Amino acid sequence: MQSVTRVYCPIEWSPAMPRTERMKVREYTCDCRPVIYELCQAGGVRFIRRISRLDKRLLIEESRRDVAAVVDALWAELLRGEAR
Repeated sequence: MQSVTRVYCPIEWSPAMPRTERMKVREYTCDCRPVIYELCQAGGVRFIRRISRLDKRLLIEESRRDVAAVVDALWAELLRGEAR
């Protein structure tokens, strides 16, 4: 039996930086897991936020910001397990 090597689309994560006053969370994953993802929109662009629970603190990181079509496609890949 041959093993299947899965290739994932890597997501570059950067520390979250407050850039705008208003941000909207459009979708999110279940908060019952140690890592939560949010699809966010601010200032006419979208990005994905990753929130990791580490002991009693939160590590909040964000993907690059881009137009809705690009980030929505990345969000779909993330939900299908094709991006990390």
